[in-house]
Amino acid sequence: MTELQFVSTMEDIAFLYCYDMGPHGYFINDVHTICGSIQKVFTLNRSLFQTCMRNLHKTAAYMDHAELDMPLHFDMFLPLRLPMAVHAVFKEKERTVRLGRPNFIHPFFCGNVLNPHCINLMLQSEMNQVVAHIGSVLGQSGVLFELSYTALTDNYNVPFVHQLVAEARIGPHSPSREKNEMICIRFDFVLALEFDVNSILLPPYFKPPTQYKWLAYGMVHLSSHQDPADWAVLLPKWQYAHLGTLLRGLNMSVMLYRMLYNHGCYRFALPAVIKFGYFLTIEDRGIDYMRMTVAELMVATLGHQLSRNLCAIVSTNAVTDEQQKCAQEIHTMLSNALQFNVISVDVIYQYFRIRYIPPTPCRLNRSLENLRAPVTPPTSVRSRIRRRSI
Repeated sequence: MTELQFVSTMEDIAFLYCYDMGPHGYFINDVHTICGSIQKVFTLNRSLFQTCMRNLHKTAAYMDHAELDMPLHFDMFLPLRLPMAVHAVFKEKERTVRLGRPNFIHPFFCGNVLNPHCINLMLQSEMNQVVAHIGSVLGQSGVLFELSYTALTDNYNVPFVHQLVAEARIGPHSPSREKNEMICIRFDFVLALEFDVNSILLPPYFKPPTQYKWLAYGMVHLSSHQDPADWAVLLPKWQYAHLGTLLRGLNMSVMLYRMLYNHGCYRFALPAVIKFGYFLTIEDRGIDYMRMTVAELMVATLGHQLSRNLCAIVSTNAVTDEQQKCAQEIHTMLSNALQFNVISVDVIYQYFRIRYIPPTPCRLNRSLENLRAPVTPPTSVRSRIRRRSI
């Protein structure tokens, strides 16, 4: 059994999971076609959400069984700029804010305050109407995508994660969604209000930089003790990362997805849940996250997925409990490997389903040449996988 250094091996695998620009280009083109259709209807309807739909493409994720693809600047927050000025009251301990304006009438308001429940329910209603109006979209790759919309809701039936799914229609039978067997492009997003230094300044305890944008998003309300008018505050540090850091985060997410999917942890392998854990890692580590290795990011991201227990909110059943146990075992294995910086080739195959051979300089050069080689158009959806076999 060949043993390798865990940290350097994860960096190497992440490097080999680099872009294959041909298939990735088809994914990006299809995303822009779908988003263009959605945005067009929102604009024709003169919706209050038409401007935020310009960033919908950043929330996309292409899923084909164990393969995942996302934009380099991936995100899960859909920013909305308010058409009116508001005042803010921050709560330091809770890291929340209340936004309001006296004697002002607007669909987003409930009394004198901006209410996340009202805004998310409005978006849910409009998304249902838009998807029903469009039905399906023919992508630039020649694949027909059938649109559907759902939302993850809290105990008060208020949406907190919006889910737009464009399923590729390539056969007469519908694959299982519970096991992530369908080939699709997903748009999982949390609606957030966006502010900058020219509108509302953050208090000093958030330690903001000189120039910044910050987000306020509706929280998941699990009890009656939480104030429905409060918004969680987030300073999205990943928006200012350089390309190398962005690529590391993307490839780590793809590797984590592949591992969770191959072990049947389908609830944890949802792109929104992985991105949720990744962004919490950034929030936890601050700007220092840019110096974290792929191995450290992977352990921290899965750790946040488990500790915040988003999957229990998505579905509370025996299947989810079993997946929680499996994900916990994976996290323990990764934590031990990181602590002792040792992993075997057999374990890599068992968890990632790849036959890893430590690369030579000659092999790395060939990999770079493959990136520059022209790619012929795909003949089927299954051939659109952007990641090369290792």
